[in-house]
Amino acid sequence: MSSSPRIATMTERRGIRCDNVRELSELCGSLKAKYQCPIFGGGDMNFHQNTDPYRLMLEKGFVNSRTVADKPGVRFGSAGNDAELNKEYDTFVKVPDVSATLAGEIDMIFCFGNGYRVSAQSIMKDDFACYGSDHCPNLVDIKLN
Repeated sequence: MSSSPRIATMTERRGIRCDNVRELSELCGSLKAKYQCPIFGGGDMNFHQNTDPYRLMLEKGFVNSRTVADKPGVRFGSAGNDAELNKEYDTFVKVPDVSATLAGEIDMIFCFGNGYRVSAQSIMKDDFACYGSDHCPNLVDIKLN
C-alpha cells in the first residue's frame, strides 16, 4: 500500500474548481451587497477560456478584464506601441510583447459588479516580466464610476 497521496483526476479537479467558483461567487455577492462596490480579483486561475470553470465564472456574473477592456493587449511602458497611453501608463521598463491569446491564458483579472470601466489591459510576456516565474504579470487600468 502506497503512503503517497492520491492525485485528483482531471474531472475531479474541474469539479473542485467549479466548487471554488461557486464559493467565490457567494463571497463576492455578499461583499458587493455590503459595500455597494465592484470587486476585482486575479491570479493563476489554472483554467482556460474553453473550460467549465471559466464558463461558470461568466454565468455567475464575473467578467474577464481582457474581454471588456477599451484597449486589450496594449503595450505598457517605454517600448509600447501607443505613445498617448504610454504618457499616462509609464511603467519605466521595456515591455516588448503582449501577444498571449485569450484561449491560452490561465492568469486573469476578473471584475464583478458594476460601476467601473476597464480602459486598458496587458499581459506582459517577456523574459524580464516573467523572470523567476512561469506566470506573466497582468496589468489593468480600471476607472471607477
